[in-house]
Amino acid sequence: IDDGVLDAYDRVTFYGSGMAGHAAAAYSVACPGSAVLAIAPRATMAPARVPFEARDRAARRLDFTSRFGFAPDMARAAAKVWILRDPHHVPDAAQSALFQGRNTQILNLRHMAERIEPALAELDILPKLIVAAMKGDLSEVLLADLWRARRKFGPYLKALLNKTEAAGREGLAFAICANVTRRTRAPKFRRRLEEMTEARAAKVNVPA
Repeated sequence: IDDGVLDAYDRVTFYGSGMAGHAAAAYSVACPGSAVLAIAPRATMAPARVPFEARDRAARRLDFTSRFGFAPDMARAAAKVWILRDPHHVPDAAQSALFQGRNTQILNLRHMAERIEPALAELDILPKLIVAAMKGDLSEVLLADLWRARRKFGPYLKALLNKTEAAGREGLAFAICANVTRRTRAPKFRRRLEEMTEARAAKVNVPA
């Protein structure tokens, strides 16, 4: 800030995930009018504000009460803040809910919990999102279009199936396995489909 390093750039984008997401949002105050792309950012680690937070224990000993401590306040000077999170992952949903600036848009990526960043990186989506944020073009529609790649992404499909079965939704789990095996080579899904098919047949053939 003192040296004006960022003044030489027309566009500045801060990016980070998790605790680095806190840094991206908090340090964006160094460049008003910048863009912020943060994946599951920590708004703060001050125990009084986030008593539910059990992660990043080392960070809880740091000072989050002075400047740069509460990321949502620091990010208010940014032109736009995009936050990616899994709305069903409680700690991330609670942290991201603290970002309430008018410049903030929260985009949901379900079933990935804390694996959003590696998933986006492996699918080669992350660079595209960062460039879109830099240009100001990132939107729910663009993310949805890029995120369609998850339909062939093993970790996502496994997480989806596990959550569906854990919820006891047998019909939906069967449909997921049938759809995946129809579109891709997925031995585990094929075996699970065969198991569910056999279980269904057994129920039908049970004598009255």
